[in-house]
Amino acid sequence: MNDASQLAECFPLGTHLKEEIEAHGFTLEEFAKAAYLPYDRVQAIVQEYSYATFKECDRMAGVLGVSTEMLLRLQLSYLRWKKANNIKDVEPNG
Repeated sequence: MNDASQLAECFPLGTHLKEEIEAHGFTLEEFAKAAYLPYDRVQAIVQEYSYATFKECDRMAGVLGVSTEMLLRLQLSYLRWKKANNIKDVEPNG
């Protein structure tokens, strides 16, 4: 297993999801409906205010045609990288 601190930088799951959603031609609302998830929940994950659960990753992966494990690994890699580099969550404004 790679040491997370050795990675140059990891990106949040929301960043990957945003790119994939756009690449598949979905709006955020269309994607949420296709994944049978509340729009607010998907928005929170994409905007990086929240982390996705296993069930949410499973539903989103099905719509995107990727594995649940891939989405979970992206999220876990980012969390490990943050911890290894002492990066704290930033509270959203508002």
